[in-house]
Amino acid sequence: MPIEPPNPEDLDFNEHDILGDFNKDENGNIILVTDKYGNLTDNNGWLVNERGYIWDKFGHIKHKYEPGRRLFSVKDLDEKGEIPIPFALNRYNFNPHEITGSFDFDDIGNPKLLPLKSSPNHKDSKISSSSWNK
Repeated sequence: MPIEPPNPEDLDFNEHDILGDFNKDENGNIILVTDKYGNLTDNNGWLVNERGYIWDKFGHIKHKYEPGRRLFSVKDLDEKGEIPIPFALNRYNFNPHEITGSFDFDDIGNPKLLPLKSSPNHKDSKISSSSWNK
């Protein structure tokens, strides 16, 4: 089976596509499971590395929803089992510019925020005086 790495320019890679299914501790860290042979596994019994990424018996990182698809070669992982740059940096494809609103600013440069009146709880959501937060 060939390695089919995602194209970094497509910005369609998400770490959840390769991360196993785990319980988490109180800090949100995954809790790795060990099978009776000493292999790291997720809650479904899939083999995982120390980062929780699903891999095959050769150490290649596999796609969770397309189990036959290998995304990263074992040679591309660092010594801690982390995926290569830029995927490690952009693992969630989060672009803050897509959700940032436009704001009016006070005299010292702080954004002026107003309560969002249609918010169900009326306290956590904010808008600027000129537009909605996206």
